[in-house]
Amino acid sequence: MFHIIRFSLVIGLFVGNCCLANAGGQRDTLKVLAIGNSFSQDAVEQYLHELAAVAGKPIVIANMYIGGAPLSLHWRNVQTDSAAYSYRKIDVDGVKTTKEGVSIRTALQDEQWDYVSLQQASPLSGQFDSYVAPLTALHHYFDSATAGRAQYIWHQTWAYAANSTHSGFANYHNDQHEMYEAIMEASAKAAELVPIDLLVPCGTAIQHARTSFIGDNLTRDGYHLDLHIGRFIAACTWFEALFGQQAPVDRYRPEGVSVAQAEVAQRAAHAALLQPFSVTQGASPRRPNIVLIISDDHAFQAIGAYGHGLVETPNMDRIAHGGARFGGAYVTNSICGPSRATLLTGKYSHKNGFKDNETSTFDHGQELFVKGLQNMGYQTAWIGKQHLGDSPQGFDYYSILPGQGAYYNPDFINTGGQREHVEGYVTNIITDKAETWLDGRDRGEPFCLIIGHKATHRTWLPDTVDFGRYDHMDFPLPETFYDDYAGRQAAAIQEMSIASDIRMGYDLKMEPVADADREGAIKRMNTEQRQKFDAYYQPIFADFNARSLTGHALAEWKYQRYMRDYLSTAASLDRNIGRILDYLDANGLAGNTLVIYLSDQGFYLGEHGWFDKRFMYEESFRTPMLARLPGTIEPGSVVNGFVVNTDIAPTVLQLAGADIPAAIQGISMLPLFHHPDTTIREAIYYHYYENGEHAVSPHFGVRNERYKLIRFYKRVDAWELFDLKEDPNELNNLYGKKGYEAITAEMRQLLQSQIEKFEDREAAALLAAVGRD
Repeated sequence: MFHIIRFSLVIGLFVGNCCLANAGGQRDTLKVLAIGNSFSQDAVEQYLHELAAVAGKPIVIANMYIGGAPLSLHWRNVQTDSAAYSYRKIDVDGVKTTKEGVSIRTALQDEQWDYVSLQQASPLSGQFDSYVAPLTALHHYFDSATAGRAQYIWHQTWAYAANSTHSGFANYHNDQHEMYEAIMEASAKAAELVPIDLLVPCGTAIQHARTSFIGDNLTRDGYHLDLHIGRFIAACTWFEALFGQQAPVDRYRPEGVSVAQAEVAQRAAHAALLQPFSVTQGASPRRPNIVLIISDDHAFQAIGAYGHGLVETPNMDRIAHGGARFGGAYVTNSICGPSRATLLTGKYSHKNGFKDNETSTFDHGQELFVKGLQNMGYQTAWIGKQHLGDSPQGFDYYSILPGQGAYYNPDFINTGGQREHVEGYVTNIITDKAETWLDGRDRGEPFCLIIGHKATHRTWLPDTVDFGRYDHMDFPLPETFYDDYAGRQAAAIQEMSIASDIRMGYDLKMEPVADADREGAIKRMNTEQRQKFDAYYQPIFADFNARSLTGHALAEWKYQRYMRDYLSTAASLDRNIGRILDYLDANGLAGNTLVIYLSDQGFYLGEHGWFDKRFMYEESFRTPMLARLPGTIEPGSVVNGFVVNTDIAPTVLQLAGADIPAAIQGISMLPLFHHPDTTIREAIYYHYYENGEHAVSPHFGVRNERYKLIRFYKRVDAWELFDLKEDPNELNNLYGKKGYEAITAEMRQLLQSQIEKFEDREAAALLAAVGRD
């Protein structure tokens, strides 16, 4: 009979060198030799040693590999002492060596093996008749060769994927369930032939995992295991079989395996060890919930966690302190609608079809990451600003603002197109709606909630409780506030200057009461709101008129007014983020919920004398991003490697165990969650298309760790090159200057490669038209 791992390490029943305490109190090394093929390669050559190492279990693992080898071939090789194997060994320190042309006899003599493992080739794994002669003969040989010292493992292999094209699948009528049942029956009978000391039921563990949210996505070619989660499930099964305890997935998880997938691996292995010949319930873990909070035009400079010290943002900082702050997060097109389109699709604007807010229409019928989540059983909702039309898809529930929406007493478009008018301040209302949806969801299923805030979009209209919040503060002028734009043609012709383009009435609320009556945002206010508005702004307006400011004094007064309104609007944003975090805490959701906060792009807070965004300069190109997922993201982590907003979609899909569509152009950030010091890309590509408001010339470009190259077109036909190490404020355009020819050529080559990589035909045509000017 099989002894299913219950002869425990704790009471020291293993024989020979197997984990017996020595005189020094240390455990001896467990030594396992697998006689197999590519399926034993999948099971023992990756991750098993790593799991053992973090658990403090010294182990030596070796695999005698011949691709596709059945038991009968191994027996023939024993009889002829054939040196036909690739001998792949991992020593106690994790060092891997491979020797070609090794015989089974030589491998047996290399170590005093505690276990020898056998398995049948996968096409024959469910055909017991193929076991009888070779398994019996091999057992007698090993027993004699090891003087009865070694114990025997039967490695139960797995059924093929349901869509496998392997020729051996025909043995089971191309039916996964039939193949699994046949393997179980044959494996159970193996103990009738020879004494098996330990069964490693990888076949049942894999079948368990197929019942989870991962589904039948555990092989890379229909039969060999996926290099990440597939192999990790097998390794977890081997670990628990050998050591009598569940795999320590909280201490070791390979890159490319999410927390939820690792929990599946652990549970699937454990369930298989409990009942090795049948699939039972209980292998599926809680899948992580997802909360994405997207603000509008929120500058990273305005968040405490980024260290700029303008104001405190305690709730955004909670995410950073409990998770990670991303110092290298960027957008692909710095404007609100296109940024949200990129987030939903994981594709650049030229691929998702939404290039600008003026001429583009978003195709909601295309692949969206939320549709992938729905296919995995997730409940999905978008509440607040989306700015991609009035008919979202991929959401079980939505309540969105029409267009830009309104700060006071906003309208909403709800699921099915019904319109709703709600009294109150928009940031509070959006959070109210989010909490109501969370209260009413199916608590037995995971969810993805996207909260789209209007704040801090122009015209920066605070909640009444925040009027005057920062009037006691004088904000320091950015050192580039009086930028003269020398050598930068596109910057010189923009219309987003605080000194000359910000509007006294529309933006700064400095106008008579009668004129304010004509402002759409103010007209929406009810009597109480309007009274508070006038009571706050009219005295400031009167004081301003009394000053008769001009020149720099006027520009700097506008800057202070802009900053006070902008940051007061952001105060409500931070407060409402705190409400969502409190809700997750109070309802026991925080520990299994990924929270990501980001803006749709960065924003100028007086840098270069500007408000607004659009340019590829750092303040608008770069966006704040904070992420928290307990048990996956180390609290207080700082990720400085490059990420872009295309990366959100593949990240949440991988975390949920869903397929990542081939059309997605982003890269999963999960490796950065696990290892914040690593990198997933060396360069960032950008393309801004809109040729209207604020007179910003369309442009595209590329940035790497040190340099940034920008190509402007339409309004301005120009190149710009910046050395971000020497010139972080991007004031000195190096393009065309002597001594920078090599860097220019290198960056142009990088730009060309990025254009080709992301298939931006418009940019490619523009480059081809100008040649190497």
